[in-house]
Amino acid sequence: RFGNLLTCRVFRLLYGKWISDTQTGLRGIPLSLLELMLQVSGERYEYETEMLIIIVRNKISIKEIPIETIYIEENAGTHFRPVVDSVKIYAVMLKRFLLFILFSLSSFLLDVLVFSVLNYFVFTKLPQVERIFWATVAARICSSIFNFTMNRRVVFQTSSRIGVQILKYYCLAAIQMLVSAKLVTVLVNMIPFADTVVKMIVDTILFLISYQIQQRWIFKSE
Repeated sequence: RFGNLLTCRVFRLLYGKWISDTQTGLRGIPLSLLELMLQVSGERYEYETEMLIIIVRNKISIKEIPIETIYIEENAGTHFRPVVDSVKIYAVMLKRFLLFILFSLSSFLLDVLVFSVLNYFVFTKLPQVERIFWATVAARICSSIFNFTMNRRVVFQTSSRIGVQILKYYCLAAIQMLVSAKLVTVLVNMIPFADTVVKMIVDTILFLISYQIQQRWIFKSE
């Protein structure tokens, strides 16, 4: 019961939908959804979890009907393996978020790499201010294109109109940058922490918010 409640809370945190029992296998699927459900990957508990994610991302309504839970001989006949199956369930739920983190870190490393190459090997004849400026701009363009592409194709796997998604993505990036700068400026004058520590805290919170916005608004399923 505790594991099911925890899973429900994690599911709500990641996907914004409260489901009172994410592990029930007693599900009625309308004929109109069979084709979509046949495309869902996984087996057993993994399939059931991935199925809920697909349903929520496609904004399909869920109707929960209370039933009586009867355990015979203290549920001795269950096929649920507490450790192995729990790991598989959470792997399915966290997969997109972990990929989001992975590609965010990859984008950061790419940004640093491109900046270093351009700054030290390509724009060497430019004055220092111009060299750093153009290297920064070029690096940010490369890393943001990489991040957008990976989020669109791998993390959220959406095929919606790319033009609209690009516009939303860069609007979010600009707003996130401005909010970060403003919050850091305000907070460093309110709490006795170093500027870098405050920025790390602020950017971590904005990073988590950005994940939710990208999932529900920019790269939402249609």
